[in-house]
Amino acid sequence: MFNRIINLPSNISWDLIDLLTGKLPILEKYYEKIIGPEYIKEYKLFNIKPRSRVLHIGCGSYPLSEILLVKLLDAKVTGIDINPKSIERARQVIRRKKLIDSIDLVVENGVRYPAENFDIVIISSCAHPKTLIIENILRTNNRFILREKEISTKIVERYLREHGELKIVKEITHHPFPFYHPMGWKSYLIEKKNL
Repeated sequence: MFNRIINLPSNISWDLIDLLTGKLPILEKYYEKIIGPEYIKEYKLFNIKPRSRVLHIGCGSYPLSEILLVKLLDAKVTGIDINPKSIERARQVIRRKKLIDSIDLVVENGVRYPAENFDIVIISSCAHPKTLIIENILRTNNRFILREKEISTKIVERYLREHGELKIVKEITHHPFPFYHPMGWKSYLIEKKNL
């Protein structure tokens, strides 16, 4: 349903940014300074509570979500990614930041990873296949955050309209690079309605 072809150039861009950020300290500071406040706004708007148990599907090579959730909210965070190289790079980052005991990083597929022990699940825009990941989450969890690139938001919103049991509780648009809108994204707090 969610078109991976449309997202491919943007996914490659974000993967490259993640990779370079983990390797170049100057980029790391810039990335955290530019992207970090966007994630913080999301956590505040969506009311993620201190010490929440958070699952992040598609954490990538630079686990900024995990780092911020631990530092700001003392959350218990598990980041998963289907790419073993991304997880190994992410582990190097959290070792360097001395957060290895606070963040669990696992090579795993969001289509089958159990979500019942988490207060909130975050699905990154690069995590695929999105519809199967959402179905997996909804088996045991009624609330999740979906991050999606701007170029795909119409597809997401159509999918949500077609699935009447899901409702957008809140949403936020992120434009950390004001003159480069294809790099923007939208975050949705989605809940399953009690039918």
